[in-house]
Amino acid sequence: MIIAVVGSGGKTTLIKKLAARYRSQGRTVFVTTTTHMFIEEDTLLTDDADTIIGALRETGYAMAGVPDGAKIKALSKETFQAVCARADVVLVEADGSKQLPLKFPNASEPVIPENSDEIIVVCGLNAIG
Repeated sequence: MIIAVVGSGGKTTLIKKLAARYRSQGRTVFVTTTTHMFIEEDTLLTDDADTIIGALRETGYAMAGVPDGAKIKALSKETFQAVCARADVVLVEADGSKQLPLKFPNASEPVIPENSDEIIVVCGLNAIG
């Protein structure tokens, strides 16, 4: 199952909670982005499918992307597809909001993978006031 999370104000937090829930069910979970995402302590900074799949086999979890400063950016299409085939659940941060609670996407956003099964739209309620 591939879930794309788009919008603003809570995407990364939701992805972390979903990852923990699916891991507690014994599923292998892969987390990545199609745009940019902050590097977490356990992020694999690689575009090598074998390295990412190895982590999935070993721990049941992998977060990976290509390093881009303090963030990761999208993996190559080939790596993304190879890892998706090995994970039970793939959680993709598929939109950037520059940490704003609300945004309106432009014509090139969100960047939703073609093989997504679900799309979750998030927005920060603190935008209401």
